[in-house]
Amino acid sequence: MAMETALLDDLQISTTYMRVLAREHSDPQGVLEPLGVVEGPGTDSDTTPLTNFFDLVRVVDAYKSEPDWHLDYARRTSDNFHGPLTFAMMSASTIGDGLEAIARYVSIRAPYFRSVNHRTGHDLTIEIEELVDLGNLRHLLVEISFRVLHDYVAMIGDVNMAAAKLSLKYPASPDRQYYEQGFDCPVLFDQERNALTMPAAWMAIPNPQYDEGTWSNAITRCELALSKLGPSDIVARTRAYINATLVRDPQNLCINDAARFLGMSTRTLIRKLGNSGTRFQTLRDNARQDLALRLLRRPNLTVERVAVAVGFSDAANFSRAFKRWFDTSPRRYRRERTNLNL
Repeated sequence: MAMETALLDDLQISTTYMRVLAREHSDPQGVLEPLGVVEGPGTDSDTTPLTNFFDLVRVVDAYKSEPDWHLDYARRTSDNFHGPLTFAMMSASTIGDGLEAIARYVSIRAPYFRSVNHRTGHDLTIEIEELVDLGNLRHLLVEISFRVLHDYVAMIGDVNMAAAKLSLKYPASPDRQYYEQGFDCPVLFDQERNALTMPAAWMAIPNPQYDEGTWSNAITRCELALSKLGPSDIVARTRAYINATLVRDPQNLCINDAARFLGMSTRTLIRKLGNSGTRFQTLRDNARQDLALRLLRRPNLTVERVAVAVGFSDAANFSRAFKRWFDTSPRRYRRERTNLNL
């Protein structure tokens, strides 16, 4: 498809993940060098075209003799820190916050996917959608992502994953008889979507490794990494700047600084956002709303602290804005959420 090809040509992925994957091969430098990536220390901001990553997956898959090597790889990468998204997952206050971070920043690790969380009754479903045609790499990349999600929930929550369910759009294959060992939950094939479904009550389980400083730093790094991956999308770049600034310096979030950071005049930024059907104020309000809801789920934070973190000078101004956004007060929202155990 022409649109998918154009998008694929534009997408980038962090070289961090290239190096991690290359270590599955006996000659990491040998497989990285033709792709223009050097084995050794790098930074989260270093990127390479996504097509290089796909080529590396094919090389490693051809090298491996075990059909389930990718699930073991996913398990081991879940256990080790190797990027800002991992730090965000492991330092989140609850499983729910960690899964929200994954949904928001999945393109840092897997720019070929979009992740969406759905709440239906007593269940939470994490759906993964393909942004490009993955072809014969589909089962590898889809199953790696779900194994990471599976292990994250199992590790942080210490829950019985038999209560969860994995749905896959593609059919079962006689060449891949590893699902019972790879996942501790039922696996269904030929489904309408690729999704992991689990009890919504698990989202409130606290993370024993939660650290506010590490979490804030990780979210900032995630936002900056996200801004590197879609340089042609002015809305995504502006949103990434806003979210990063909310974490780093919420009291000084203005369009003039955003334009300067993005390398253009304020007037040009206003025009480009307008051409994309939005405004800086709209993106800022949306980011403040998302952050306010996340922070209010943390009982250790007062409404006053949440107000400052979201960029308001005091709780009164924050409460008025929150009432305008959600037709309820911050305290009432927190009380009702607590009563529902969400």
